[in-house]
Amino acid sequence: MAGIIYAEDIKGKDNKFLVEGIFVLTNIALTPFKHKEGNFLTCTLSDKTGNVRGIVWENVDKLKACLQENTVVAIRGEVGRYNNVLQVIVFKVKSVNSYDSSEFIKSLSKEQLVKLKKQFIEIHKTIKNPNYKILWDKIGDWKTELSTKFWTCPGGKGEVHHAYVFGLAEHCVQMMYDSRLYICQYNLDSDLLLTGILVHDIGKIDSYTWDVSIEMSTRGRLEGHIAIGIQIVSELLDNLDRFDIERIKLLHMIASHHGDHGLIKPQFKEAVVLSCLDGANANINKVLLVEEAAEDGAWSNYDRLTDRYYYIDKHSQEDKEQSPDADNIGTKLDDLPV
Repeated sequence: MAGIIYAEDIKGKDNKFLVEGIFVLTNIALTPFKHKEGNFLTCTLSDKTGNVRGIVWENVDKLKACLQENTVVAIRGEVGRYNNVLQVIVFKVKSVNSYDSSEFIKSLSKEQLVKLKKQFIEIHKTIKNPNYKILWDKIGDWKTELSTKFWTCPGGKGEVHHAYVFGLAEHCVQMMYDSRLYICQYNLDSDLLLTGILVHDIGKIDSYTWDVSIEMSTRGRLEGHIAIGIQIVSELLDNLDRFDIERIKLLHMIASHHGDHGLIKPQFKEAVVLSCLDGANANINKVLLVEEAAEDGAWSNYDRLTDRYYYIDKHSQEDKEQSPDADNIGTKLDDLPV
């Protein structure tokens, strides 16, 4: 156990409910009082089930000097609310030196990961282009450092999409399955599109660190995941001439996958589809995460990242739980033209 109580257990608790638990402390900040001298401290208390806002009223200057970002702490406090937003008013904080890091970052379950790898293998078998197959073979090796990092890497951090261990792989495989209709409808080069999806975010494996929390690496901050991804794929395709059109198109898909929001715009149909799939999958995952974090009520809390509230349809969620397995719906990749 990460502690006596997990972050998700705090949701729905009444004011004054006593909380004791072990969390990762992030977003530590001092804020001056409006109507008196001094500061109060705000922070985020996180574990693998989610996060909750923490606030400390007393002795904060001394406490701030002792605390660092990504510190694992034991806290004691009580549940409160401000502007109807849940928070924990912290009375005591103590650093913890012995802990299981897997308790603090959200992750797919073992069952979900097994299913994801089976889906990856199914798609891998459809790739015919020998140059692209090199990338699939190396990422699907399971034993190499590249493969290990790809399969454990988060898809984002904080409030961004797929912000959990194995999130990058899930994001890519979901996009591959979403691509099936486009491949049929527009007679796309399926090897190119699927491989572009595979590597479009591969730079994230060196852009993030994930131990007790998901953070940007120094390289990620300075270079960005697109530039890193282009370098990784360029090195993996060292068998191709630098001016080979297959190499150029794949690198363009990495460079342009943010679509109209990026510096490089998609300039052929597979690149356009990739950017559309990326945006759609990221946005839908964001809504799913908001629904998961929502408390009782028809509306979510205000989401700063997307600048909106989300309507939480409880009846729709109940219907979804009773619906058939998605694996049994639609065509298989083997049924598509290649």
